[in-house]
Amino acid sequence: NGEAGGGGIFANDLYFRCTKRGLAGNTALYSSGCDGPYTDCLVVDWTVGFRMDGGGNRLTGCHAWGGTVPPREGGRLPEMLENSICFHIAGWDNLVRDCYADTATIGYLVEGGGVQILGSWFLNNTRFKLDGTVIVDQRGGDLVVADCRFANSPGTQIYKGRPGTRISWSNNVYRGFPNRDSLPGAAQYVCNDRNLAAPVCENADLWEFVQEAGGIAGCGFGQHSLQPCSVSGKIGRKGDQRKIHSNSCFLLLTSYFFKVVSRPDQMPEQFVRHDRQQLRLDPRRVSSRLRAPEESAGAA
Repeated sequence: NGEAGGGGIFANDLYFRCTKRGLAGNTALYSSGCDGPYTDCLVVDWTVGFRMDGGGNRLTGCHAWGGTVPPREGGRLPEMLENSICFHIAGWDNLVRDCYADTATIGYLVEGGGVQILGSWFLNNTRFKLDGTVIVDQRGGDLVVADCRFANSPGTQIYKGRPGTRISWSNNVYRGFPNRDSLPGAAQYVCNDRNLAAPVCENADLWEFVQEAGGIAGCGFGQHSLQPCSVSGKIGRKGDQRKIHSNSCFLLLTSYFFKVVSRPDQMPEQFVRHDRQQLRLDPRRVSSRLRAPEESAGAA
């Protein structure tokens, strides 16, 4: 990708896989250029998955994993997992978003400054017997880590940083760690037991409809509470075609309430813009009063 400081390239849907033994120490995607987007690239069984020496690059939806190449003769670990790194960010002002560090000695090795790791994952597949992994190893610069998901495995160290580096670490989700909700920078959850539904849903027909449907499978849904959940649900009796097209029943259903209230201007924009049709309501069971206020006004 040119010499350091050169222009970047636009790379997407690249697939790198190493199947030969005796090549440990290799790197799948190396860039010394700047300002390039790398999107939806997959690396399988390279010692280093992605290495960015240039600055201003953006990695989005990239996935590096390994473990299928057998161990060296007399070795215990799969060959490519020894001293492996999924993402090595040596340049400055690089962005790693929605990426997946999957089974490596180090998930994210950061040496450059101004680096951001956002919405990304780390997992160590224990069937490959890799112990003592480090999720984020910061050896220089300033680093932001937020909205990520980190899974535990034997001997996993979440973060390792050198003196003098600076770190912003927030809103991360931990899986399999003891006392995970009290770990530094853990996502803070609030159990919503306030009476949200009744005051927000001013349309009596909609509220009656939801009550008749019996709520949502997997959600603690009632007139005096609205519990968030993370499972897909279905409204209605057996055979009805009213399904929730979201992994968050709580968000989609409350967004539907916000859509039909008489004061949509007072609701957050992210709720108002949800499409009512996402619920696939049976028109024979839903009265015309379920229409959003602006639709009713237009019909009048």
